[in-house]
Amino acid sequence: TVYASIFLQAEGFPGDKDMAFAYRAVAAQDGAVVLIFEEVPAGEFVVAVLHDADENQELSFNLLGMPKEGYGFSRNADAMFGPPPFNKAAVSLQPGESKKLTVKINKA
Repeated sequence: TVYASIFLQAEGFPGDKDMAFAYRAVAAQDGAVVLIFEEVPAGEFVVAVLHDADENQELSFNLLGMPKEGYGFSRNADAMFGPPPFNKAAVSLQPGESKKLTVKINKA
């Protein structure tokens, strides 16, 4: 399963789906997965994506604390020692604007 969340603020980002503005789950497939989020308010937001290969609905880690599953963030923000800061992954949306984002999934 591929999970994607949109966060409008740093609180809850990236792992608390209850704090997300929007949350989607779709079946994983080879190649690209397309998700459409409508009515995202103008301003800054971040997209967080997880490829949940073990189907436990969370990012799994190995004994060294490294992710065992694919993940990614808007602006393809680096996640070297944990998730990137909200502002490093934030995308700006103007009133009435729509955006197409591509989020690269980091392989585990």
